[in-house]
Amino acid sequence: MPRFLATSCIGLQVWAVLLFGVADIPSDLTKWIDTDPPEHGSRRWGRATWDHEHEWVVSLREGRPEIRLRNRKDETPASLPFTIKRGSAKEGLAGRRLSIKVSDGWLVAFNAGEFGAGLWWFSPNGKERYRIAEAWIRAFIPSEAGLLALEGLAHLDSDRGRLLRLSQPPDGHWQSEDFLDLKHTPEVYATAPDGSLTIATTDRLLRVVPTGKAVEVLLDKTFWGGLYPNSMVITPAGTTYLGMRHGAARVEKTKGGTYGVRWLLPNNEFE
Repeated sequence: MPRFLATSCIGLQVWAVLLFGVADIPSDLTKWIDTDPPEHGSRRWGRATWDHEHEWVVSLREGRPEIRLRNRKDETPASLPFTIKRGSAKEGLAGRRLSIKVSDGWLVAFNAGEFGAGLWWFSPNGKERYRIAEAWIRAFIPSEAGLLALEGLAHLDSDRGRLLRLSQPPDGHWQSEDFLDLKHTPEVYATAPDGSLTIATTDRLLRVVPTGKAVEVLLDKTFWGGLYPNSMVITPAGTTYLGMRHGAARVEKTKGGTYGVRWLLPNNEFE
């Protein structure tokens, strides 16, 4: 089949799904359809990547996994006590903004993807600033090993990611240093009660113990690259859920001690 026809067919199937709406879809994730994950690059996977209208966000309610449609209107950056004059992506002052309050002011990150990124320090009133690094920050993570940051960029044939440690020497400027190489771009993370981090990258699911710089690969060559995971929760029983485009993923330890993953879909129309 010609490529443009195959693409059109996938698009039509996705629009067919949209006609059913989501009003009757349960928010209780345990009631969703449990199925085998799609093979990366397969027709099922391709169909899911086209489903721009259904990006699902997972959360916990009284220890139980729940899910809802993502609402980008609710994803405004956290407010700052000052206004930052918008700059260019090249200088690292444009794109998605993240911030965290620190002892002497604020750390603020801008991420415009392949067009540029920057990590900055701002004084409490925003009148002073300096650039710490060119870094594609995706999350700030306070930990027992210090203030960490998920960093990485996937673009064309490049896919890299790492954990950075952010620190400030006495009477000095904030600094960024490599802490752990994640191999691939980090997407989302969750912190377990013991302080360990579960991190989903574009290709793997990792468990990281920051205090010992220990990395365990729970899953390799995952299916969700291209489905843009946006949220992650870990239940009290230790099951991990990820929200993403078209559906969700459930990861749990098998009787053999390894980790298995299942694809969760709202109903048969999404299969």
